This record gives sequence, C-alpha cells and structure tokens, in this order.
Amino acid sequence: KTDYNPQIVCQALSNRVIVNNQEELDAYAVDFGLENGQYRGLKINFNLSGTDIEIHSPCSIIIDSNRSITASNLCLDGKKGVNSNSAAHAANIAGKYFILSENEEVIIGGGSTISASDLLMRGQKLVKIGTGVQAVIANDINMSSLGGFSSSDTQILENSRITAKNLTLSGERNVRLGTGVVVNLSGNLSMNSYGGYTGSSTEILQGSTVTAQNLSMTGQRTIHVGVNVNLSVANDITLSNTGGFSGSDVLILGGSVVNAKNILMSGERTVKIASDVDMNITNTIVMRSYGNF
Repeated sequence: KTDYNPQIVCQALSNRVIVNNQEELDAYAVDFGLENGQYRGLKINFNLSGTDIEIHSPCSIIIDSNRSITASNLCLDGKKGVNSNSAAHAANIAGKYFILSENEEVIIGGGSTISASDLLMRGQKLVKIGTGVQAVIANDINMSSLGGFSSSDTQILENSRITAKNLTLSGERNVRLGTGVVVNLSGNLSMNSYGGYTGSSTEILQGSTVTAQNLSMTGQRTIHVGVNVNLSVANDITLSNTGGFSGSDVLILGGSVVNAKNILMSGERTVKIASDVDMNITNTIVMRSYGNF
C-alpha cells in the first residue's frame, strides 16, 4: 500500500497504537491511529486468526512477543518497517506470508516458528530472519533488500533451521547465511549481492549446512564459503564474482566438506579452495581467475 497522505508524518515509536483484539485492529485500519494530525505505528498484542489477513500501516508494525498468527494468507505491510526483532512469534499460514516495507527494515524475530506455502520478505534496509528461527515452507522463500543503504543486508542469522523448496537471498549489500544455519532444500539455493559497495559480500558462515539440488553464490565483491561448512548439492555449485574490486575473492575455507556433480568458481581476483577442504566432485571442477591484477 502506497497511497497514504504524504502530508501526514508518523509520530515517535513510543506513541504507537497497541491493539489487544480484532476490534481495536479494525479501528486502527480506519485512520492508522491518527492523532494531532499524525499517524501512529501499530503493535499487535493478541493472537490473530482469520482467512486472508492484510495489515497495513504508514508507520511501523511490531508483533509482540509470543504471539501467534493463523491464517490462509497473511500480508504485513509497514511503510516504516515490520519488526519483531526482539520478539518471537508463531505463524501458521496455509498459503502465502508476505512481510513488506517500502522504506525500512523487515525482520522476523529470533526464536520464531514459521510455516507457510511461500514466504516473501522485502524491504529497503535490513531484511533478516533472526537467531534460532524454525521455518518450514512448502515452496519458496524469497528475501530481498532493495536499497543501497549501509544497513541493506539480507541475512539469516545463526542456528536457524530452514526447510523449503527454493531459497533466494538478494540485495545490494551483504547477503549471508549466519553461523550454524541449517538449510534443507528440495530445490535450489541462490544468493546474490549485486551492489559494488565496499565491504559487501556473499557468504555462508562457519559451521553451516546446506542441502540442495543446485547452489549459486554470485556478487560484485567477496564470495566466501566459511570454515567447516558442509555443502551437499546434488548437481551444480556456482561461485562467481563479477567485480574486479580489491579483495573481491572467491574462497572455500578450511575444514569444509563439498559434495556435488560439478563446481565452477570464477572471478577477477583470487579463486581458491583451502588445502584441507574435503572435495567430493563426481564430474568437473573448474576454477577461473580472469582478471589482470
């Protein structure tokens, strides 16, 4: 939703509207908590259930801790962000779960449990699944940060467990699977950091495990498979750096285990597999460094 009155600004987060039941939520939707000529943000403080649920705010939407949402389809759309960063919630969605922000961050809080047919997370700044989240998605997870801000990372934090068909993470800054994340896919994992900003990277961090049909990690800057990562890929692994920036290396670090039919690693800078990586490739290994640096 983008057709809010552009002349009306949002009040401070501390003055958000807290809704404790469906009637109060319906009342918020009438004028978005308008008070003294200003909109107010929304905090959901009850267990929500329904069929096709759409919740919009010109400000931010926060889900209070330990709340549950059950629906056929769910859309949370906060122009100034959707954030359960410090609060776990449970979402049992038969169909699609959309979490959207036109201007700010989109965050699923640590410890949340999510089930849905599809999960779409899209924002201008940080797009994040927090620590220890359990997500079981029948089809696809798509996470994308569309902005070029310093906080415009797309990431799944440490020790989360993700089960889905396909998982796509993209953004202009860091695109990252955190330490100890377990990803179990019946389809493909695609990770793409397409901005050329200093310090940006496409990374799978230490101790993570990925099971998938195909794995693609691309970006303008560093491509890293971290220490002690386990990759079990039925078909192809592609690690490709398309920028010639200093330090924009393509690396598989020590202690990792890599299983696949084919692996292609390419970039304009260093392309390297550490000597103690356990490589189990049944067909071809191709490594290309084509820069003149």
